[in-house]
Amino acid sequence: MSSEPTYDASELSDSEQETNHILKKVAVSGDKAEAWKAWIPFAVMWAISAALVFMTVGVLTTQHENSENPPVAQPKVVTPLVWLPLGDSITFGCGSTNQPGTDVIVIMDPNFTCPSICGGYRTPTAQALETRGHNVTTMGTMESGPAEYPQWIKHEGHPGWRIDMANTILPQSLASSPVPPDVITIHLGTNDCWQAPGGAYPEFDMAPAAPQDLVNRMNQLLTSIYSAVPATTVFLASIIWDPGIGKPSVANCTATFNANLPGIVKAFQAKGMKVTYVPMVENSLVCGTSGAQEGATKCCSDQTHPVQAGYDNMAAVWTSSLTQAGF
Repeated sequence: MSSEPTYDASELSDSEQETNHILKKVAVSGDKAEAWKAWIPFAVMWAISAALVFMTVGVLTTQHENSENPPVAQPKVVTPLVWLPLGDSITFGCGSTNQPGTDVIVIMDPNFTCPSICGGYRTPTAQALETRGHNVTTMGTMESGPAEYPQWIKHEGHPGWRIDMANTILPQSLASSPVPPDVITIHLGTNDCWQAPGGAYPEFDMAPAAPQDLVNRMNQLLTSIYSAVPATTVFLASIIWDPGIGKPSVANCTATFNANLPGIVKAFQAKGMKVTYVPMVENSLVCGTSGAQEGATKCCSDQTHPVQAGYDNMAAVWTSSLTQAGF
């Protein structure tokens, strides 16, 4: 007759000994309630273990699904920006292909032309705006600039032109794009000073241009712009320093005109125009400043036109002003 197998308790693990103890307790008591109570700790342990298993499986499944279906990157928001650069030979970019200290032919020479690849401050300004999320296109009746950027070659920078001449062509400028400009930048006044009577170039004395004449012309230009495109934001810059080599009156004209520009801007702001003063001569330091030559090495020998390093300084100032205005 077989007998029940016996075990040496010392051979059992702690958990097996605990289980054996409980089973004996249940067998002896014969009480169902006691049996149920005895199994409660095991039931709780089993439930916790099962929950941990399900959680682990869920995490691994999610990680697997994510590895197969990585989150889709959101597209970068690009804002269209139409820009009308308004100015003279400096807006054209004359001198940007020169080395510092080399000549630029006097712009009133009828045989003078600037190279068609000149981008001046326009190209680096457009590049900077694009890094800020804008899709920049320019407008105007003129074309020049690097061929690799055909969307930025249009502008309204005419060598030798005065403020009143830019005002005359404004309707054609605005008609050069199917949509109105978001931004107009203005750097004008240099030729108004050069074409005033006096100095070593009487052949350039084409228009009376005391500083007050320049103020009146700028008021007329801003009035025309505000009337035609009231929603456009305008950035009016002080003109870069010109010592007027051979015509000292140019330096005085430049300084006096620049001193009037902040007041002009405030007057048009009071009328509701979105116009901002751009401290170009103050912050670009080209072509030098009154009594200093900090930016002179970034200009041609005429000290009127920057080379590309000087235009890069100008672009930084334009970009700063547009950025501060929310562009």
